[in-house]
Formats: sequence, C-alpha cells, structure tokens
Amino acid sequence: MKKKSITFKLFIVTALFFILFTSITMLLQTLFIEKFYFDKKPKILKPISGPSLPLILIQ
Repeated sequence: MKKKSITFKLFIVTALFFILFTSITMLLQTLFIEKFYFDKKPKILKPISGPSLPLILIQ
C-alpha cells in the first residue's frame, strides 16, 4: 500500500475548501443580492440636473 504524501493531502483539502467557499458565496449572492438591489434601486436613482431625461426602471 502506497502512502500519499502530505503535500497531496493538503492540496486536496485546500482545493475542496475553496470550491466549497466559492459555491456558498455564489449561492448567497444569487439568493440575496438581486432582491436587495431591486429593492434599493428606485430609492437611489435621482433625476440628473440639466436637460430633463426620463428614468426607465426595468423590473
């Protein structure tokens, strides 16, 4: 039975950690950021001073 080196084991653990971290981050962004952005967007937009330009909100 050939023992695997500590370097290989650490590589696997590190790779799994970053894959899990990235997946959780993307999932949380998908669930919360879009709703938060669309809730805040109309409150943040203000008309630009100068020539009157219509604001178009796509929701």
